[in-house]
Amino acid sequence: MNTNNNVQMNQALKAFPLWNQFGAEQRAERLLNSLSALSGEARLMAQWQINNALEQIAAKQLMPGPTGESNLLSNQGRGVFISLLTKLPAHTDHLFTALVGQVFAALMAGNSVIHLGDLGQDLVSKLEEYLPEGVLQDALLSDQESLLADTRIAGVCTITDADKIISLQQTLANKEGLLKRVCYVNL
Repeated sequence: MNTNNNVQMNQALKAFPLWNQFGAEQRAERLLNSLSALSGEARLMAQWQINNALEQIAAKQLMPGPTGESNLLSNQGRGVFISLLTKLPAHTDHLFTALVGQVFAALMAGNSVIHLGDLGQDLVSKLEEYLPEGVLQDALLSDQESLLADTRIAGVCTITDADKIISLQQTLANKEGLLKRVCYVNL
């Protein structure tokens, strides 16, 4: 892994516990404040992801056990997610909206995100003042192989075509360590 990628991964890993500890309500508050930086469909997508997370994962659920013990089911982030957008022959506004959706979903779940590919710099610049340092970063698409090889990533969310999804899943399956989550939009 090159030095810059290692620095980015270390920053994302350092930012993750703080961001995750905020809980869904505090993460939602910060991300709601960032909505003013977005417009159109991207803003609606971000709002939907925030509302959906608050409805689906924010509240802890009491799960009484058979012997009288009580357990709480709660949402916890998994770590650093790689957000990957490969060049696709689609309308840029739609791609940006899809990118906003996957990044906001990962952030609301308590994960930090390193985005690879086009449009990432724009999103990071719009959101960075609302997030703790290192929670959302962008990297060059050329850094993809190096970052995906890092055993410390928790998962990948991608917007790509079917062939690249298969290739990505094979790459991740062949890595050492735990299997990684892959969330994708096939365009």
